[in-house]
Amino acid sequence: MKVALPLALLLLVAPLRAQPADVDTLLADAAGDPLEEARVVRDHRASMVATIGDGSASVRVLRASRWLDAADELLEPLLTLAGGDDPERAPAAALAAWHIVRALDARDLAAEERPVPAAELFAPLAADESARPDIRRMAQLAQGRLTGMSAMAETSTPAE
Repeated sequence: MKVALPLALLLLVAPLRAQPADVDTLLADAAGDPLEEARVVRDHRASMVATIGDGSASVRVLRASRWLDAADELLEPLLTLAGGDDPERAPAAALAAWHIVRALDARDLAAEERPVPAAELFAPLAADESARPDIRRMAQLAQGRLTGMSAMAETSTPAE
């Protein structure tokens, strides 16, 4: 009987421990360990994309978003957050967008048959006088980089 009670408790508690934690908690636990953070980002991509897309992403999720596969697909929702008035999430979203753009390579995009993101995505934020100057500047830099990448992609594409 003494063995049966601890075993029964273990069977009841084990499923509770197996429940997944939210992405923000997992990223907090992985802080300082880049391999663990990369694993969390890889394993929880859908959840991260959903929270960024609906505007509820935490600063921690925004900072880690640059490591997502095809992160350039998140530029539009990141820019929406960057143009917001949240003093913590707006700069985190702007910095994430800048890191994503900076990591893009026109040749890699061409090899994957993906277009260079439109530089016009950044135009409203780059020209927004009410935005924080650092956020506006990051948008201007990203816009310039994408404009240059688009020009390079057009010149390297053979004419039909």
